[in-house]
Parts: sequence; C-alpha cells; structure tokens
Amino acid sequence: MAHFTYGPTTKLIFDHKPQLIATGCPSGASRLSGVIDWVAADWKDKSRKPKFTSLCYEATTSRQSEDPNVFKHGKEKGVEVLPWAYYSFVATDFGTELRRIIKENKADYVWLRGGAAQVAAIMKDVVRLGYKDKAKWIITYFSLDPVVGKLAGNDVMEGVYGVNSDAGVPTDKGWGIDLVKKLFKKYRKKGELSQLYITGVHVAMLAHESVKRALEKVGNPKKLTGKGIIDQYYTIKDFDLGGVAPKATINYPNPAMMSKIRMVQWQKDGAIIPITDWKDVPWVYGNPDFKD
Repeated sequence: MAHFTYGPTTKLIFDHKPQLIATGCPSGASRLSGVIDWVAADWKDKSRKPKFTSLCYEATTSRQSEDPNVFKHGKEKGVEVLPWAYYSFVATDFGTELRRIIKENKADYVWLRGGAAQVAAIMKDVVRLGYKDKAKWIITYFSLDPVVGKLAGNDVMEGVYGVNSDAGVPTDKGWGIDLVKKLFKKYRKKGELSQLYITGVHVAMLAHESVKRALEKVGNPKKLTGKGIIDQYYTIKDFDLGGVAPKATINYPNPAMMSKIRMVQWQKDGAIIPITDWKDVPWVYGNPDFKD
C-alpha cells in the first residue's frame, strides 16, 4: 500500500521500511527554519537580537518542533530562540503563559501552535491583556481558517501573521484554485474555503499523478503495488498544480510533497494574504543524512 497523508511526519513514519509513505508537509522544525529567516529579515532594531518563542498545546508534535536545530539556526541568523511554553489541550485561559512570554521573557515574536478554536481563544486573551502590540503573533499553518476570525473577531485577528505551508490559501489564483472552489461548492456545501481543504486537494492531486504514472508503467491495474506507486511519486518534477501549491518537485528520499513556506497576514475583512514569496526549507526531522 502507498500511504498519502496530511500532517507532519514523525520519526516512526520516516523509519518505516520499505518507504511507502508520502506526506503533505515538512516537520515543524523545517517550517521554523523559514520562519526564523523571516524574523531575522523583519527585525529592524540593530541594538539587540529579536526574541522568538512558541506557545504550543502539549503534544508530541509540539515537542518535536522544539528541535535543537531550530535553536542553532536562530543563533546563526542572529535570533534568540527561547524555550517553548506549553498549555493543556483543553485549556480555556492562557493568561499565565502569555504573561510569562511577554512580561518575563519579553518575546518579540510568538508562534502559536494550536487548533482554530485554541488560537482564537489565545488571541482574545492577547487582546484582553493588552499584549497585541507587544509582539508579532504568528499562527500555525493548520489554523489558517476563516473560523478563527468568526470565533475571535476579525478585529482581534487583523494584522496577525501566519505560517503558510502544505498548500495555498483561498486568495491565490490559478486553474487549480478554481477547481478547488468548484469541488468545495459541490461536495462541502457549507462553511468557508480554507487552507486545510486546499491541502486535501493538493495531496489528492499528487496521489492521483503517482498512481497514473505507475499504471502507465505496468499497464495492468492488477500489477499495481505500493512500491510502484511511490517509485513514480519520486519522479514528479516541476509539476504544475495551478496555484493549489507551488510547482511540485519530489526529491528522494524526502517524502514531503512540499518543502516550502511563506508568510501570510490576516486582513480586516478576514482575508488571508501572502506577504512573502514561497521559500525552500530544509528537511530536518527524520532525515538520516541531515548535516548541520
């Protein structure tokens, strides 16, 4: 079986033999290397280094993002990366963690790792405590959803940054985005289009192309194998996705469909707009050949 999945992969998946897994996105550690590059470029105060930290829900994937290579990369880029702060998955009040981050640690940039409801609640507390202008708040890729603005209010979310990865956002253009909108209208029928839905189509498009190539190679559907499909997955180079994501090039043995991020920003009307181009990020977590 070939397994096409969405979400950050774990060491367990990377160690699976034979490698029959394709994943939609890089690890948190990979994404954060790109975020730190953006922080270094965005910071204008030459008298001191910017301080970067994260507020995450307590989970293995959150711990995974607190990778030593993130701290090392920050040091190389002139960014002071502080230890992560954690909250319970069922938390409803984030005052203690936010006061520590802003009052004690004096962070300048804060990456918020949580679901849509959690990020909305955190940002409401950020505004309630008067901290919105004390730091630049950056929400994680899986919280780039219109529901966050509905829960927190677009006035709360206006100006907040986001890490866009795995696929584009609804404000992107192209035949692929047009297709996504048609699929959403036909099958979803409720709610608003978000990056998470676009990501699902991104995964489906590359899975379809991999199966198509494998079938063309063997001729008979009964001869299809998981290894054959994944072998063809790794032949995908400069593949046009019509704006659903940047052109896809899969580099063996990295199973990620996309190793790029860009920064986006929440607008007053709730739209999420890219503010940087797509940037390559390294394969860090799970890479047996990763070199410092």
